[in-house]
Amino acid sequence: MTIFRPCIDLHSGQVKQIVGGSLSNNSSELKTNHTSNLPASHFANLYKQHALHGAHVIMLGPGNEEAAQEALETWHGGLQVGGGITVDNARLWIERGAEKVIVTSYLFPDAKFSPDRLAAVVKAIDGDIQKLVIDLSCRRIDGKWMVAMNKWRTLTDMEVNQATIRRLEPSCSEFLIHAADNEGLQQGIDEELVSKLSQWCTIPVTYAGGGRRLEDLDLVKTLSGGKVDLTIGTALDIFGGEGVRFDACVEWNKHPNPPTFLDCLLSAAIMKPVVSALNAWSCIVVSVFAIVILSVIGGLFKSNHHSMVGSTEDPPNGPAVAGSVFAAVIVYAVFLVFCGFQAYLHNRQSKRGSIALN
Repeated sequence: MTIFRPCIDLHSGQVKQIVGGSLSNNSSELKTNHTSNLPASHFANLYKQHALHGAHVIMLGPGNEEAAQEALETWHGGLQVGGGITVDNARLWIERGAEKVIVTSYLFPDAKFSPDRLAAVVKAIDGDIQKLVIDLSCRRIDGKWMVAMNKWRTLTDMEVNQATIRRLEPSCSEFLIHAADNEGLQQGIDEELVSKLSQWCTIPVTYAGGGRRLEDLDLVKTLSGGKVDLTIGTALDIFGGEGVRFDACVEWNKHPNPPTFLDCLLSAAIMKPVVSALNAWSCIVVSVFAIVILSVIGGLFKSNHHSMVGSTEDPPNGPAVAGSVFAAVIVYAVFLVFCGFQAYLHNRQSKRGSIALN
């Protein structure tokens, strides 16, 4: 079931909300949406009070270990911690009180995935994969999602797809995936990625990046059929945002409506349109005309109107013919719904600049 999962992003020892794509070793390039005057322990206690399990503490660069440690001491065993996790410190962070450790860059020496390093991390935590989260934060390149490391600046050789997920699932308990191009911008989530993740993943997965309103929780629930959780950061009022109230997210978690049949249907079908935009709109026009015309004809037959029955060449049983005509109306109505949905998907894609008429 989709839930809200909070975060504590640490930069230079402070709780901050940062535009993901601006992280680098050059401080002048950093774009900060919010810097909190409150310590990490404050937010850890807040999450503990509301039993917001699955929250993650991310250390963005050096100088954050003390703040992360304070958060873990505040909610021992209740927080996941990531950022700079390696084979040398994974066990240490578990001993310090992390529920799970989140690993990313260490798995990609020279930006290439290393199965041996993953196996070493698992061994370091005594083979307990329930304590390991793999971060597959990514950037969209030429229609593919490529895992990004080193503050999301370096692209790796790993594509986020079904084959990758299947390969990694036996070695971890869940995935954390930031859409780095959306992170901190409050311009909406990557809906296609959320939908894909729900189809690829059989273990828990949390998406982060672009959340800007409470309704995004409903959107993620619908897109994923309740299989993907959502982290909202910059838009939250506790981080200086105006789009989402933290208390509203807490309440949402208490009453997460189960996915409806329509949610599941949308989750399966919302990926991409299967017909072109031109064909979809042509189908809509033809279906509307067919429904109107056939409905009129069916009505005339049903009432045995003299224009349809009575002559030697007309059918003797008007109502029987009307039944066949109305069956055709139902068929065209189904076409209308299908093509209307396809047109809707094309309209959604057009907002991202990817509409095609052929």
